[in-house]
Amino acid sequence: MRIDWIAVASVVLVCGCACEPTPYQRAVRRSGKGYSEKRISEDTFYVTYVANACTADRVLSDYLHRRAAELTLQYGYRYFAVLRTPRRPTHLDTATVGGRTEPEHTIVVEAASRGTLFMPIQCFRDAPESPDMALIDAKTYLDGRGPQ
Repeated sequence: MRIDWIAVASVVLVCGCACEPTPYQRAVRRSGKGYSEKRISEDTFYVTYVANACTADRVLSDYLHRRAAELTLQYGYRYFAVLRTPRRPTHLDTATVGGRTEPEHTIVVEAASRGTLFMPIQCFRDAPESPDMALIDAKTYLDGRGPQ
């Protein structure tokens, strides 16, 4: 059986281009792709970004920091601090285990949500004299990104 390698290569090329990273955008639905935030207290927020599998973690992290800077300025603050490094939320899933010595059975496991990162931030109007955490100047951060 003769394989038409040009046809195979064309199919692979087309399939590889079909997946584009999620652009920077607000999530319009609860399960939609994009950023969202939840205000925890007057100066503390959880920033979340949901993206497709083609969006690299580095890009997701950049999106989170960009939204954090925007929120900081939106609420009248100047600086923000990342309280915990970006991480994936987890959810309960099932897995089948077993093998030669025991019968297969299903267990519940905690799994990381692929394509989603979140991070908590705290905002500050002024830089503390001896900050316990690294502060990011929101305006400088956004200005350094260049034209959007």
